[in-house]
Amino acid sequence: MIQACILLCFFLILSFELLADDHHSIKGFYGERAAGMGGAFAGISDDPSGMFYNPAGLSFMQYDFLTTSSLYYKNTKETYTEADGIDKDYVRASSVISPNFIGSVKSYGKIKFGFSVINNENDKFDQEDELSNPINSPSVKLFRVNYNETTLSYLFGPSIAYSINDRFSIGLSLLGFYDNSKVSYKILKGYKNSDYRNQSTDIFRDTRGVIPIVGIQKMIGDYLSWGTSIRKPFAVIKRGKTSSVYTNNQTTSTDLVSITSGNEERIGGNTGANSVTPSNYNFTGKSPLSASIPEPVEIRTGFGLFPSRYVAFSFDLIYTGSYKKPANLYVIDPFQKMIGIPLEREYKELCTRETLNYAFGFEYFITEKLIIRLGHFTNQSNSKRLNASNSLSHLILYNTYPNMQTDSGNILFNFPAFEHNLSIDEHINLKGYSIGFGLDAPNSSLNITYILEQGRGTSLPFNTSITEALYKESKFYLSATLKE
Repeated sequence: MIQACILLCFFLILSFELLADDHHSIKGFYGERAAGMGGAFAGISDDPSGMFYNPAGLSFMQYDFLTTSSLYYKNTKETYTEADGIDKDYVRASSVISPNFIGSVKSYGKIKFGFSVINNENDKFDQEDELSNPINSPSVKLFRVNYNETTLSYLFGPSIAYSINDRFSIGLSLLGFYDNSKVSYKILKGYKNSDYRNQSTDIFRDTRGVIPIVGIQKMIGDYLSWGTSIRKPFAVIKRGKTSSVYTNNQTTSTDLVSITSGNEERIGGNTGANSVTPSNYNFTGKSPLSASIPEPVEIRTGFGLFPSRYVAFSFDLIYTGSYKKPANLYVIDPFQKMIGIPLEREYKELCTRETLNYAFGFEYFITEKLIIRLGHFTNQSNSKRLNASNSLSHLILYNTYPNMQTDSGNILFNFPAFEHNLSIDEHINLKGYSIGFGLDAPNSSLNITYILEQGRGTSLPFNTSITEALYKESKFYLSATLKE
């Protein structure tokens, strides 16, 4: 039965999708013990999930061969209060089932060798939303969005651990990653004066690279262990393309405009000639935004305490560094003597703030075969904290696109050619709790774990004004392990 579950997970891992979260550094848990202990596993890591948390811990594995596979059911609900006016909340919800980890480790004397496949972030999102008479945009009568996204992102690769002596080990995981995304959305914005703006955008991204994970682990006495790992993604292949068509009901003619990125080649387009603000245009070409992903450093350090063979405690600190990519885009229109300067100097999709999270774990053998695991953890937001000035600036830029006259021509701020971002800005710090039960046999084990993660913060949905955001996520993990 367990063998069948593991085989099923291996075949399904490429076919199921789950909703990704770009505003937090901790995106999931892997393995039966690590999930049940809230991810506090860097100081233990003595099973296949150690290939992700700290590969050095594999040296302290008690078996010659281990294979672990897990899948989970996830239910997510995010509520943006009064985003569509008084007593009109905007809700995003998702319910998915997905395998998330499979890994095997084999002993060869002082060397442990393993291979893992991790379902990191996979999305299949299809939603149609309509906001009527939003209170934060009094001139707007209707805001309609049709959004489709398909993403495949996973990690895979070998790991190795070496025992320098019976108390100290080193380890390395070399995980390749594949991140492919296709996004298509249509926006219709109708005004109370019967004007309208219509935008259709397609974004494609294919990013591939490697994430090395280096770890060390040491036994301090007979009952205490310490471990640390460090990792950083390196994107090697970055291919992306963005196409956008933008129209309104006020433009009758067009002129050529040159849209340029300081980091990429020239991008072409058309813009309306009867207005300083580009009105009707076609935009297509390479973009640093559409092909890149954040690449922050992450450091995990943790302790494991083993008072007896029936009890274990763990504690981790997880530091994730900041990352940003400067936005060096500008517009030159030789016909209207227009220069466009974006007020946002960074790509916000590629801008993450540093976070420091902690995790506690507890494991207890109720009987020789029945195990209970408990965990508590934080998941701090890696996005910029929102305030009133953010809300006001977004509202002004989104609705008016102000520009100023100079002696030599016009300067346009926050030009709409790059208004293809539909992500919801938010800052929500999360806390989570886990409880798991395991049935341990001499050659196998079976575990079920429940994780609840929730928080309250602020959001800026659809470039309107700041609203309160409520986040709640429930996960059920089912894990199986074979031992030899």
